[in-house]
Amino acid sequence: MPILSSASDTIDKLQSEVSRLKELVLDHEEAMRHLEAQQEVLESFCFALEKDHDIAARQLQAAKAEQDDILANVKQGILTIGQNFLINPGYSRITEQLFGRLDLVGQPFDDLFGDDSQLRSRLKRFLQTCFQARHASQEMLDQLNPVREHSLVSVGPHGEVVTKLFGFYFARVLQYDQQRLGVVAPIEKLMVVIDDRTAEYELNRELSRRTQEHAVEVEKAYRLITLPPDVVMTFMKEANELMATITEELDASTTSDVSLRIAHSLKGNARALGLDTVATAVHRLEDALAGDRAMPTAFRHGLGEALAQVRQEIQSGQQLFDRLLGVRDALRSTANDQALGIELTLRNLVQREAEQAGKSVELHYASALSHGLAPALIFRIKHSLVQLLRNAIAHGIESPAERARAQKAAMGAVHIRIELVEDSIVVVCRDDGRGIDIDQLRSVALKRGLISPESGALWSVAEAHELMFQPGVTTQDHVSELAGRGVGLDVVRHHVEAVGGTVDVTSLLASHTEFTLKFPAISSATLDEG
Repeated sequence: MPILSSASDTIDKLQSEVSRLKELVLDHEEAMRHLEAQQEVLESFCFALEKDHDIAARQLQAAKAEQDDILANVKQGILTIGQNFLINPGYSRITEQLFGRLDLVGQPFDDLFGDDSQLRSRLKRFLQTCFQARHASQEMLDQLNPVREHSLVSVGPHGEVVTKLFGFYFARVLQYDQQRLGVVAPIEKLMVVIDDRTAEYELNRELSRRTQEHAVEVEKAYRLITLPPDVVMTFMKEANELMATITEELDASTTSDVSLRIAHSLKGNARALGLDTVATAVHRLEDALAGDRAMPTAFRHGLGEALAQVRQEIQSGQQLFDRLLGVRDALRSTANDQALGIELTLRNLVQREAEQAGKSVELHYASALSHGLAPALIFRIKHSLVQLLRNAIAHGIESPAERARAQKAAMGAVHIRIELVEDSIVVVCRDDGRGIDIDQLRSVALKRGLISPESGALWSVAEAHELMFQPGVTTQDHVSELAGRGVGLDVVRHHVEAVGGTVDVTSLLASHTEFTLKFPAISSATLDEG
């Protein structure tokens, strides 16, 4: 019996061990399935990561290609420099062309500025400030920039000296750190943009030269037109005689003190008449005549150049004088037609502008203009009246409905009277419209900040009327072809005051407005004497 009992215990233990082993196998199988699942997840993650890496790599390559394309085609020099002040890789292709140097990578940036040690020292100090002075704004750096506009001299392909004007702009590039967002990032490098302003400089210089030449021609025209014609013609005759004398002596290979005395006399006459360009050219001719005759080749060359310059000044002055005489004669011959044409111009204007504004306006015109008035004065009177008439139709005369409510005639009236009073031409333009609304003008002035509320409360009528003549001031709510820009009365005052005249305004609200212009009576004879 003991033996059977022991065998039974052994069998139980074996069965228990078998059961435990089965459980271990099941656990192992479950662990393997779990590991396989994790492996699949890991493989999927690695695949996705590899895919993202490939996409990122392609995007980076595309971005680099785009950057290279931009740097290859951009018209400005673009480069970056590190904290060691050396030029980094990756700059625009045109940068090498601008400086005439290849392979700028690793070169000190200040080497581009040649042997100017003081400039290079200031430039290094500026670059150090850009990297270290974090508080400095971009505007401050722009002000400190020592090469904001700088000219560089180089030798061209054929040995010629080439001067280029460059503009340099510096911008700081911060180091990006995704783990430290919100933290002040260090300055990684400086981006430098270089503009070649040589063509712009040459264009501005040429424009300046032509502007100066034009100013000289205008000044010469003013001088010639204010001189009596016989004086100018005498001067031109003497000048041509000088040219003939000097030319004869030059052709004969001889010069005498007579030519020098004639030149000196001509220069004095030119100065007296205010013909400075002629006087300057003759002065150079004097220098040439007084030159060293022991060197005949150089002497004749200098004399020939000076003579050509004087001849050019005389000829251009003669041509200008002839044109001015023709213009003055033409103006004199058409002055009467201009005086007679003012009424026709104004009547056509009333008809056109009133119809466009939807108003009925009748013009009453009376003129005693003298036929001897200067054309320039007739021009100013005419254009002043055009502006006053437009102002009356736009601001003065009411619409038919408004006039009916105000118990006025449906058709508005504008009365224009021109007469000679003593030594003045008096021009009166009066309309029977709504008058000048001082409160409305005060509101416009306050809105535009032209007056304070305190001064507006003490505003006088004269101050209100003065405001109307300021450019840009208008009571119109919108701009139309007729009004709304605030320039009409400004033009009137300009025309009147340009010849020393005066403007006066009177008005009664809901009744009328009257402008009185006084022009000095300038005649054509006065113009000729001037």
